[in-house]
Amino acid sequence: MKDNKYNRHEFTGKPRKTMSVAMMGSLFFASIFSVNTVKSAVVKDGDEEIKLIVPADEKPQDLVSKSGVKINESDQINVTKESEYEIEIRVERAVPFRVRFDGNEIEILATRYTIYDALSANGILLGENDKLEFIDGDGLTQNPVAEIKRFLKVTLLDGLKELREVVVPAGWSVEDVLNFAGADLNKFDECHPDRNTIVYSGMQIMIDRVSLNEASRIEEVDYKIIMRKSDELFEGEVKEEGGSKGERKVFYYKKFVNGQYEGEIEISSEITQEPVDKVITNGTKSKSSPKPHEYVHLEHLGSGNFKDKDGKIFHAKRSIEGIATAYKQGGTTADGSPAVGGVVAVDTTRIPLGSIVYIEGIGTFRAADTGSALRPGGVLIDICMRSEEDCLRFGKQQVKVYIL
Repeated sequence: MKDNKYNRHEFTGKPRKTMSVAMMGSLFFASIFSVNTVKSAVVKDGDEEIKLIVPADEKPQDLVSKSGVKINESDQINVTKESEYEIEIRVERAVPFRVRFDGNEIEILATRYTIYDALSANGILLGENDKLEFIDGDGLTQNPVAEIKRFLKVTLLDGLKELREVVVPAGWSVEDVLNFAGADLNKFDECHPDRNTIVYSGMQIMIDRVSLNEASRIEEVDYKIIMRKSDELFEGEVKEEGGSKGERKVFYYKKFVNGQYEGEIEISSEITQEPVDKVITNGTKSKSSPKPHEYVHLEHLGSGNFKDKDGKIFHAKRSIEGIATAYKQGGTTADGSPAVGGVVAVDTTRIPLGSIVYIEGIGTFRAADTGSALRPGGVLIDICMRSEEDCLRFGKQQVKVYIL
């Protein structure tokens, strides 16, 4: 019997042990299932913290609602920490913002995270380079003040450097941009547009680097022509005096723009040699025209002696031999008298203009004209005749001329 009891005890004991292990396993799996379906949550509202256990898939908005924290439409829920086992949520309370922009100021309700959306909802847009800065507060304090600062992107085109883009505050002048960009301009460098121009978005500012090299040169100075009249000269007579150019020394800069020669800039000049003015004097003294055959009545007595119609005897100053030709009358002679019979053109190097001459075997004439054919060593005298036939008939003759 003892053996039977012992055996029953052993038999019944083992099943109890097995049931205990099974129950522990069930609790273990239940614990695992419980961890996977809930998590701890912390809701922070200012300085207040609310802790609770919530389902793992609880949405943040529902979680805040369960915590008893009341939120307004403008407030924001931010998840600051989240894992498989816990979640932390901060409620950002919307506060009134005073926003200054473009000389205006408005008040909007927003958090520091939703201020840009609030600005957009109020029709206030920020450009690509604009900035929103807090003047008073950081978005957490009551009644913070923010200011929209407008910024513009402009391009600097430096003649000796690469293109460069800079972002600067709106309202700046070109001069402000140059200073900000460190564009060191010398007194000759040029800037387009003008340095006082207010910049705008997309503006291109061109800098031309200018260098000036000093140089000098000598230039001619023209003389003046002064016209005068004189009764000491016969009509038709012209006298010229002077007429020499002067010199001046010119000092100038050779201008180079971005390394390329652009021209000269005169600095000063000084006369180193004065010009001499040319004076042209025209005669006004009138003279009577001789009669065509005023001297034809002279009688050649031989040996260079002549007698006029009144019996007065003339002796020739000298005689000269040379070639005589003829030309048709017409026009005016060199001394302003009509070119008619009784007039001859002479080589003035051998027969003075205005002389009375006697051509042996032909007659007496007045030397009143000149001509291009009458040159030293060439034709001595050219006789004015009435027609071309007379001229052709006369041809070219060797003659002896007496100068009276």
